[in-house]
Amino acid sequence: MTETNWNDLAQEYTKRDFPRNDWVYGYQPVLDLLGDINGKRILDYGCGSGKFSRVLAEKGAEVIAVDPTESMLTLARAHNCQRINYQYIESNDISFVDAIDAAVATYVLCGRADDQEVVDIIKNIYGKLSVGGSFIVLDPHPMNRLGADRSGLVKICLEGMQNPIFDYWRPVEKYVSLLQEGGFALDTTLEPKDGWGNPQMLIVRGRKCTR
Repeated sequence: MTETNWNDLAQEYTKRDFPRNDWVYGYQPVLDLLGDINGKRILDYGCGSGKFSRVLAEKGAEVIAVDPTESMLTLARAHNCQRINYQYIESNDISFVDAIDAAVATYVLCGRADDQEVVDIIKNIYGKLSVGGSFIVLDPHPMNRLGADRSGLVKICLEGMQNPIFDYWRPVEKYVSLLQEGGFALDTTLEPKDGWGNPQMLIVRGRKCTR
């Protein structure tokens, strides 16, 4: 199974910061869905070098930022960590996390090939959310990932990076079913489009309705 080696790519990926399209069609709509997060406990699952964690903290959230890549966390901790608790995780284990008000996973699930692993991640997050809390997933829109091979693998060469990233293609309805299998009630689906009407990102929000 082909996976991105984030330890090798940490430096060059971090230098990209927030490309315009990623922000306009992705991160900004996620912030809009989160609403007022001042004083809220937010889990940033797969935080990488912490760029979005810092945005959340600047807006007053108490951020629990977790990632399975040590080199990414080293880069994250080199910045202001006020209101951010960075933690290394193995095997998607977040058992140490206390109750949270909301969670985000930005450009994370698209890198996981195994549907069952994705469901396990979603269930783990569901278990940490307070009732009424939301989980927001942001990934590239499937329409932008049509070059997948039979296994769903997509090789991506991003501007400014010498090494490729490997994602796995899933249709919109698959994201919905995975969230529901993980226990969430689907709340919102967004597919922000560019000026030509082409969907750029997929954003889905699930809500925890019961214990």
